[in-house]
Amino acid sequence: MKWTAALLLSAVLALPAAAAPDCKTGIARQAAGAPLASPRFKNMLVKRLDLTPEQTDTLAAMRAQHRDSMRSLADQYKPTLCEFYLDTQPDDPAYASKAAEAGQAAAALAAGAVELTAQWRTEFQAILTAEQKAKWIDVKADIAEKMSERRGRRGKRQQSE
Repeated sequence: MKWTAALLLSAVLALPAAAAPDCKTGIARQAAGAPLASPRFKNMLVKRLDLTPEQTDTLAAMRAQHRDSMRSLADQYKPTLCEFYLDTQPDDPAYASKAAEAGQAAAALAAGAVELTAQWRTEFQAILTAEQKAKWIDVKADIAEKMSERRGRRGKRQQSE
């Protein structure tokens, strides 16, 4: 629930501020699986979890499938979201209904992204050994700590401005 709310909030905040004609911003970019598509993320997993070549190949196939599924999901809702953020103005008589429709699309996109990510996580856990699963818990804790530190630095910068 926390991730769904965060994804939805980021969509609402990111799209209007950075919308471009191709509308590849905010939730559409996030739903395209950006973190999982990162070569740096893959390399970190291979190294820190000591994945075998077979596991690495399986991981690559899983990441490609996840990325394609996320892109397909984003493409399904992108027209509605882009139309609202790029073409709809507050003085439009249908503004409220278009806003509600965009909200429903963003919620459906966020829910679909959470479901696909949960599926990916389940598949990922299935290829790991017991030892690698224990290492993965440590890796996730390290990632969470680094993200928390970054958020803290960002908050301090904003307060000093």
